[in-house]
Amino acid sequence: MLVVRGLFGNNKLYVLRIISNFYLENPLIIDVIIFAMLDIAIRAIIIIIINLLITLSFSNKNFS
Repeated sequence: MLVVRGLFGNNKLYVLRIISNFYLENPLIIDVIIFAMLDIAIRAIIIIIINLLITLSFSNKNFS
């Protein structure tokens, strides 16, 4: 049973949960590889942004 009442809110999360449960029960190896690569890429981008913010904050303190 799949009920979608809106584009935002809990219903969207419910649909995503159904899709993720389907993939967890019947994973294709290419999907697993793609999701793992996306996860690694997103974490790497977050780490790079945090490092840039820290570096910029220290460099601004030196100039002032």
